[in-house]
Amino acid sequence: MNASILIVQNSRVQAELLKRFLEEGKFKVLKANSGMEALEIAAESDIDLIISDVNMPEMGGYELCAKVKEDSNLKDIPVAVVTALSGMETLFKCLTNKVDYLFTKPYDSEYILSTVNRILIDQSNNCYEEYPEVLDFDYLGETHQIETTGRKVFNLLLSINQGAVKQNLELEKAQKEVQAVNEDLEKQNKEKTKEINERIRAESELGKAIQAAETANQAKSAFLANMSHEIRTPMNGILGFAQILQRDKDLNENQLNQIQTIKNSGDHLLGIINDILDLSKIEAGKMTLNLETFDLDELIESLSPLFQIRCEEKGLVWKMEKPRSGPLFVEGDPSKIRQILINLIGNAVKFTDKGEILIRGIPLPKPNATELAYRFEVIDSGTGMSTEQLKKIFDPFQQEDEGRKKGGTGLGLAITKKQIEMMDGELGVESALGKGSMFYFSLNLPISEKEIESGKKSKNRILRIAPGQEVKALVVDDNLLNLRVLETFLVDMGLEVIKAENGKIGVEMVEKLQPDIIFMDVNMPVMGGIEATQIIREKYGPENPKVVCVTTSIFDGLRENFKEKGFCKFILKPFSFEIVFDCISEFLDVELESGPEDEKDSIVEERKELNLESIKIPSDLLEKLRKAASTYSLTEMSLLTQELKSIDSGFEGVVALLERFTKDYEFEKIQEALEKVASA
Repeated sequence: MNASILIVQNSRVQAELLKRFLEEGKFKVLKANSGMEALEIAAESDIDLIISDVNMPEMGGYELCAKVKEDSNLKDIPVAVVTALSGMETLFKCLTNKVDYLFTKPYDSEYILSTVNRILIDQSNNCYEEYPEVLDFDYLGETHQIETTGRKVFNLLLSINQGAVKQNLELEKAQKEVQAVNEDLEKQNKEKTKEINERIRAESELGKAIQAAETANQAKSAFLANMSHEIRTPMNGILGFAQILQRDKDLNENQLNQIQTIKNSGDHLLGIINDILDLSKIEAGKMTLNLETFDLDELIESLSPLFQIRCEEKGLVWKMEKPRSGPLFVEGDPSKIRQILINLIGNAVKFTDKGEILIRGIPLPKPNATELAYRFEVIDSGTGMSTEQLKKIFDPFQQEDEGRKKGGTGLGLAITKKQIEMMDGELGVESALGKGSMFYFSLNLPISEKEIESGKKSKNRILRIAPGQEVKALVVDDNLLNLRVLETFLVDMGLEVIKAENGKIGVEMVEKLQPDIIFMDVNMPVMGGIEATQIIREKYGPENPKVVCVTTSIFDGLRENFKEKGFCKFILKPFSFEIVFDCISEFLDVELESGPEDEKDSIVEERKELNLESIKIPSDLLEKLRKAASTYSLTEMSLLTQELKSIDSGFEGVVALLERFTKDYEFEKIQEALEKVASA
């Protein structure tokens, strides 16, 4: 009866090739896709030889061999492994796992059949009944002991040598072929040799240029990382103290407007810096997606307050068509999607002087059961672009004369395009000179299994902890300016503040004063924030005290893995009062109180006192008011409210209510109030 050979190979192609070779030799062939399946077949069948690939999931060839040799019923079956590697490392692994033979890739039919026949002849002649002995040898600076036989060592060395000889023959053959081709080319035309030499020199120069470019890119990243720190640190002071001054009740309106100008200018400068750093992160492959559950409907709707007033100031019509009305919970990176839409809409408003701006979200057929697909379009009636302009519209730092007049860095569309590509989408544009433009992209967004609380539900200003609570915050920062900003924010929130100038002192303060929350800078002398946080976590456990990472760096990957370093939250300088307070409300179990200016309750009371059902407004004016509210027209609503105010002093209450809602851009509440009003 022909010998039975078990092939263990998870590659279907390799298994079929080996099977075909063995069947040419009249062997009976069985196949297994994994080491576990091979053990089951070997236990149930009469197997004369096992040939296993080395690299397989779950159980590789070496581990399979060891398992076979440990089994008293299978240990006499010779095991050969197949690998592309040969040398002392391979020999060591084979001896350690009691492998009998070795096949080296690539192999052919003649090599396989001759080796298999030799294995089976040796097996039938009982060549393996010699007693094993323990061999002591040094390998890679370590002494090892392996129990084996001289015959097995000889077979493995022979297999490795055969593989090496075969590879050398193939190499020699290839070298001879190359030499023959080169000689033939030299005979045909000596100029070809010159061309090849020129090409080699060009490739060498190209390699040097690539290396120089990589070095320059690394230097650029290091420079930008340093500049990020150097710019964000003073910017944190400027924007931080601007926010502190805005909360000063003793300042008059003119002073507050001046402070707002400082803050707006700082925000604009920060936006330019962020554009440059974002592009650098993308080029360096360091920008990642931060996936979370969010409400797509709310995200799109939140864009109206940003752009409707700007549109109306330029005399443009603002239109929005959402995918649907109501919550739409999906998973993705809402920050980047929002940034993409803001960039596209901002450009549309910038380059349009008459007509309209339309943002449209269009549902597409579902790609599968777990995802939703949407196409987003931003359409304007602006100046449009020529064919030549469209060719370079997505290149960084590309601006036409019109773009330079309007301002900006020329990076927005380049960043937007790369961000969309990160989400497996593609940014497209259709435009004609003098006829406007349409930018569009599509995204597949996984359906979220959980819902989140809408950010539109409450606008209460809860920015302090309630009196009578003792909450201690430790601020660790070597920069006095940043330390003072955070200290002022936290004191205004009602917290007791402890200060430390480096991580070492911060760790000591934690032990002495036991703060409830720590705001930890990352880059400090003596001891940095990451090292200090790890010491705190090792000493006090993973939960308390809470440690918030505060940094200027966006290039070290800390934003993506801050939790692995022991932090509970990541804050990038410059930060806002609200972001800092969010840390207090999210991570500390404290009672909160409303801020000093909470208009919501007064509006509710005002509505109750008004008794809207008893008010009657002229029908034509009421219809115009309702239309302006439904189309979110800020200018139209303001004009109609003034018209209502001029009709009769009896409308003062409802006028005040409408003016307050219009100021806060609460058009849903305006619609709700007007539905209760009767027409006269």
